[in-house]
Amino acid sequence: MRLASFLTKGNIVVIGEWQLNIDLQTISDGDNTRELEPLLFKLLCYFIEHNGRIIPRQELAEKIWLQSYVDDNAINRAISELRKALKSAKQPGQSIKTHYRTGYSLFIPITMPEASPIIASTESVETIQNVVSVQKSTTTSNNTYFTIERSRKLILPLLSFILLLGAFVAVTMTSTDQKQKKQQTHSAPTPKELKLSAQTISWHKGTHYNLKLSPHKDKLAFLVDSMDKNTKTTLYIINLETGKELLIDSGYLVVNGWSHDSERLFYTQCKNSTKAECEIIQASDLLSAQPKLQHLDNPLLDSNLKYIYDYTEIDNTAIFSRNNYRNIAHLTALYSLDLDTKEEIRITNPNINGTGDLLLAVIPNPNRIIYERHQITHSEIYMSNLDGSSPMKLFDQPYRTWVITYDRKNNELLWYNRHKSSIESYSLDEMQMLPAIHAPIARSNYAFSLSKNSILSSTDLHDHDLLILDLDKNTQAEIANSAKNEANGFKLEKQKTYFQVKNFHGVSHWLKHNSQYKDITSIIGKNNKVMDADLSQSALLTYNKEKLLLTLLNTNDFSVIEQWPARGSVITAKINGQYIALLSTDKQMNSTLNIYDRQQSTWDKVDILTPFSFDWINSTELIANNKTQQLIQYDVVSHQFKKLSLSKELQKIKQSLQQLNYDSGFLYFTTETDIYRAPLDKLTKVETVFSLSNKGMSFILGSNIQDNTLHLSVLRARNKNYIELYTDVTKNTHATERPVSFFSL
Repeated sequence: MRLASFLTKGNIVVIGEWQLNIDLQTISDGDNTRELEPLLFKLLCYFIEHNGRIIPRQELAEKIWLQSYVDDNAINRAISELRKALKSAKQPGQSIKTHYRTGYSLFIPITMPEASPIIASTESVETIQNVVSVQKSTTTSNNTYFTIERSRKLILPLLSFILLLGAFVAVTMTSTDQKQKKQQTHSAPTPKELKLSAQTISWHKGTHYNLKLSPHKDKLAFLVDSMDKNTKTTLYIINLETGKELLIDSGYLVVNGWSHDSERLFYTQCKNSTKAECEIIQASDLLSAQPKLQHLDNPLLDSNLKYIYDYTEIDNTAIFSRNNYRNIAHLTALYSLDLDTKEEIRITNPNINGTGDLLLAVIPNPNRIIYERHQITHSEIYMSNLDGSSPMKLFDQPYRTWVITYDRKNNELLWYNRHKSSIESYSLDEMQMLPAIHAPIARSNYAFSLSKNSILSSTDLHDHDLLILDLDKNTQAEIANSAKNEANGFKLEKQKTYFQVKNFHGVSHWLKHNSQYKDITSIIGKNNKVMDADLSQSALLTYNKEKLLLTLLNTNDFSVIEQWPARGSVITAKINGQYIALLSTDKQMNSTLNIYDRQQSTWDKVDILTPFSFDWINSTELIANNKTQQLIQYDVVSHQFKKLSLSKELQKIKQSLQQLNYDSGFLYFTTETDIYRAPLDKLTKVETVFSLSNKGMSFILGSNIQDNTLHLSVLRARNKNYIELYTDVTKNTHATERPVSFFSL
């Protein structure tokens, strides 16, 4: 690559609001100073040197990566990182422009330093990074400066020597790197894929759910719903060492958890399905033919029992989770109860950007708890003492973990990642993640890693359905048959409907037209999520989480209309003609609402505290929902706010509000089981347009409305399933190191 003349010691290049320091490889805008990684420094220098033209991706591959082919994702990531580095409060706009199917160009003004002597002008294979390194250690003097014509005989041998020396260094470094890789490979071998064999261990006809594995991993408690309206739920325990199954109780039940010594099981029993007159029962003597059942007499628990989920006892301390934290119905926190003094304290403080905290495991010696904190975009795994003190975040996960088991022998946390079909682990000795083990099993509901070579799971009982409600005709239909897991539908022009089919390994994109289905995943891209549809523009708005990129697609041929870099991790995005509203979170999990003006190519942050959901109500105004008792109306042109007062009925609905939509003069309020609507000009007039309250284990995951047509993503969780034990065919033991024998009954 030709050496850039501005790469001279002491030079400062002004890039918009930034100053690029060539010596330090840093940029500064006066308030922020950022050190650029070598790749980003090389990339930025190349854009500066070739300012004023579009640089093709292939040219970047050849000149920056020095390869004939570079994966698109690598280039995309580098461009994205450089854009992030060049963004600040003083430089908020677009820095590098994407030219569709052409390349990239620098989009901010450049002020070059005064011309400096060029050290050597040649088509050298040296990279900018190496040049800067040489320049830092070499002093060029005017007294020793010769023209190329007069010193050709001296320069050519010198260049040959440099090239030979560079080749020797490259070979040496390659050899050293290969040795290091061999050493790393030898010290940390990549686990092979497990060859798992499945054995069904529960044959009851019905739905197996609410599975709870004992801390010692020797017993499994679960509920069975026979799907018969006249039959109550039945609670069973399987002894995983002998295969013996024990019927514990029946009725309206919820399994809460085990004592830390695995000797007692706790479950809730109610008079009816509405959780009225409930009590917590302790089951003990679990090896006998008739276990001992005892009511836990504690007024503190009884008064809040309808909100309590997980429950365990460690010596004289009870740990449990309870929702309705901060008076938000879906928000859960963890609590501790001293069984001697009856003193209760809250031990975790989840923020409202998610569903709160879930108890996962208890770690002995000393006693600590492991819990999951669900955020909007990911989940965080924490460890703390029983009283919540000394909380430590262990790791982040892009997906919900739900269950974790503890390997006492190796002091490790184990869980099954259903999205990657792998057993994953975290070492509490080394305080780091360990290599994952690929272990494919059938699609599951619950999945417990008994060890690194065995998995206990219940087969999937969930079914995603996309319901279409025509509010004019008062009709309801499903987009596809029950074998599919469809979700996130949008009405398009010419009686076409877009929808997704979900699975644990990603999503596929589909188009329905005149009862015909077409898989368009290869066109949309499996890593892209469709966020919104605009019928007036015949366009779909998509978001790519890996590339942090928003794309507008033409719904006729799905060609790219326009692209923009996204701000933060996008939760929701909605397009409205000239404007795009973006609800996203930053690294601190703060949610923000930003407006992008497509004509002006500018971003505007809306000053609303903790927004959750929103929708456009006209060409320049939107309504947002946040944690206050009001809804907030915002005008993107005048930047004016207006608070909408809500009736007591809507305030109660708002506590459980998941999504806010607007259509034809009505605001639609979507909760976990119901959809309400009220006229925008008369919010006191509330009516129910859809309800799953009486459907049992069915939930609304998302909704959107266009032209009086509601598209609802519904999760149903009562299909028949069974419990399986997966073991490696090369081994016949699980974490207890005792054989699993289900035939010695």
